[in-house]
Amino acid sequence: MNTSLLREQQFHDKIFQDHSRAQAAKFYSTTQSSRHFYESLLLADCRNKSVLEYGCDEGSYAYLLAEYGATVTGIDISNIGIENAEREREREIWAC
Repeated sequence: MNTSLLREQQFHDKIFQDHSRAQAAKFYSTTQSSRHFYESLLLADCRNKSVLEYGCDEGSYAYLLAEYGATVTGIDISNIGIENAEREREREIWAC
């Protein structure tokens, strides 16, 4: 892996490991209406579609899209992000 990609991976690993992204959550409240509009567009026509989600950890739409009938594949540059997504998937499976 080249140096730039390695730095990017390490950056995201750190953020997902120490949950430092959560500190910025309060700043996203101003985008709620845009986020709801975006979600309605995503969910309106996702049944029986294949979806690739790049960046599948925090803020993922993968589980919501799957609930609405999409087949979702999630990828992330961060190994920790992938591990977190896999744990979340297991929680989702056992919650049903």
